[in-house]
Amino acid sequence: MYARILLDQGDTEQSITVLKQAKPSVSTDPEYYALMAVFYSQTGKHGQAAQVYQQILQVRPGVAKWWMGLGLSFESIGESVQALLSYQRAQRVGGLTTDVNKFVAGRIQALSPTVSAQAFSAGVNAEVNADIFEE
Repeated sequence: MYARILLDQGDTEQSITVLKQAKPSVSTDPEYYALMAVFYSQTGKHGQAAQVYQQILQVRPGVAKWWMGLGLSFESIGESVQALLSYQRAQRVGGLTTDVNKFVAGRIQALSPTVSAQAFSAGVNAEVNADIFEE
């Protein structure tokens, strides 16, 4: 894939442009969109990456690495509650390597007190876009 070659050469922006030209449907080729989400993340476009991860997880919710990617994207844009829920879902779905699972567990441990403190200081439970997290 030409976009992958561009990415390997360090031209992430151009690789995104190439991917956008093909645009299969999400339900037909969620892997294509997973690659796009990775490219968005690598260029600092974490909000766009989160949107793409949410789309592909609607189609295929049993992919733990995509839940982890969603968690990373949410965390990068300051959405701690949604990041925590995404990491927890990645852990529940399973199938991550030992090292990746340790990373996810570490993020859960790091975010849990922050999310609890946010909810406490707000005086309410934190609001979450719950439909993506339903099993």
